[in-house]
Amino acid sequence: MAPISIATPNGPDHKLGQTRRLVGLPSEIVNQILAHLDPPALCALARTCHSFNASTSSDLIWQSLLQPHIPNYDFPSASPCPAPSYKSIYLHHHPYWHLVQQKVWFSSDAYTGKLIVMKYDRHTGTINGYRILADRPSPTAQIWSHRPDVIIHYAQPQVYVHTEDPVINLPADISWSSSRATTTSPSNGRNWKNDELKMLIGSQSQRIHASLMLSRDLPDEYASNPSVSVWPPRLIPSMPRTRCGGNGESFHGKWHNPQALSEISQNTFRMRTWSHYMPGLNALGVRIGEEITTWSTLSDELLKPTPEKPYQGIYVGDYAGHGCEFLLILQTERAPQRPDRRLTMTEEDERQPQRYLQAIMAALNDGRLGDMAGIGDLYGIDEDTILREAEVPPGIVQPAPNVSDDCGLPDTVVHKGAIEAIKLTGDVNVPRGEHTFIADDIGPA
Repeated sequence: MAPISIATPNGPDHKLGQTRRLVGLPSEIVNQILAHLDPPALCALARTCHSFNASTSSDLIWQSLLQPHIPNYDFPSASPCPAPSYKSIYLHHHPYWHLVQQKVWFSSDAYTGKLIVMKYDRHTGTINGYRILADRPSPTAQIWSHRPDVIIHYAQPQVYVHTEDPVINLPADISWSSSRATTTSPSNGRNWKNDELKMLIGSQSQRIHASLMLSRDLPDEYASNPSVSVWPPRLIPSMPRTRCGGNGESFHGKWHNPQALSEISQNTFRMRTWSHYMPGLNALGVRIGEEITTWSTLSDELLKPTPEKPYQGIYVGDYAGHGCEFLLILQTERAPQRPDRRLTMTEEDERQPQRYLQAIMAALNDGRLGDMAGIGDLYGIDEDTILREAEVPPGIVQPAPNVSDDCGLPDTVVHKGAIEAIKLTGDVNVPRGEHTFIADDIGPA
C-alpha cells in the first residue's frame, strides 16, 4: 500500500491543495493527528479554515489537555460550566496551568513566608491559592524515662486550608495590568510575555491589589553564584531557581521574564502587591507599599517518603509562643555545616543562673517548658534545681511511658544519614528558608 502524500506541486494553489487534502482525510485520522498537537498548534490550525476550526474545538481534545493539570476531584467532568467549552477553560488560564499542577507553593515573604495550595474551582472557573495554616492546642510535656532530666514536649497541631481569603486569585474574567493594546491571538489577545496578570485579593475594605508575573529559570552558573539572591533557597536541593529580591521596578527585563512558552518556569513565579485608597490611581502608576515576592514549588522527590527516606516531607512544628510553622524535612547522606548560632557568655557570668531561671519561669507561664530542655547543660545549671525552684504544677510534666529502643520498628530497619529541617514558614529568630535543626547522624550509635 502506498503512503498518502500530502505534498502538491509548487504553484499558487500549493497551500490550498495541502489544506484540501488534510480536510479530505477521514475524521478518525484527523482526530488522531490533532491529539498529538499542543494548544498553540491547535489554535493556529483552527484559523486555517472552517472545517479545522470545528475539528480543533472538540471537547474531547481539550478535555484530555486539561486532565493532567486538574486532579480528578476538582475536574469539571460533568460539564465545562460556567465556561461554554473545555477549550474556553484551557485557553482562559493559559499559560498558568502549571500553578495548579504543581499544587503546593511557598513564598519569600520576609521572615515569615507563606505556604499555599493551588486549586481550580470548577464552580466559578477561577484558580485560587489558599494558605495552609495550623492551630496550636494546649501543649503537654512528659519526662523521658531513659533520661529523667529530659522533658519531651507534645503537641498535636490542627492543620487546615483557609479557603475564605485566597492569597492568589486568577479570576474567570482575566484582565491585564498593561495599558498596551493587543491583537487577537490564540491566547485571547493577552500578551503574557510583557504584561502582568491582575488580581484583587483580600476584602474590599483592604484594597489590596496584586499582579502575577511569570518567571524563567536561572542558568546553573548564575543560580550557584552566592552573590545572586535566588528562590527557592539553596539549602533545598535539586530545584530550578529564579532570582528574587528587588523593588517595585525590578524584573522587567527579558532575562527575568520568559519570551517563549518553553522558557516559562514550571517551578517559580512572582507576585507584586500594593495598596491604593482612591479609584483611578492605578492608571497613573501611583502605588503605595509595593512589594514583590517570589514563589516556588517542591519536587515530588522531596515531598514523598520512601523506604530509604521515611521521614522526608512537609511537617508542622509547634514553636510555642511563635505558633505553628511548616518545615521541610530532608534525609541526606551527610549533614551540612551548621550555622553558628550558639550563644556566648557575657561578663556577668554570676547572674546567668538567675536570668535563665527567669527564662524557665517565663517559658512555663507561656506553655513552652518543653522548649527549654537541655539549656541548663549549656550554661552549667542544674536543671533539677531549676524545675524544683520553678515549682512545676502537677500535670504539666509527667513521666513518659516506657518506650523500647527499637521504637516499634522491625529489627531489620536501620536508618542512617542526617536529617535537615528547613523552615518553609518562619519568624524573626529563624526566618523562612533557613535550618531550624540538623541531626548529624540518625544511624545506630
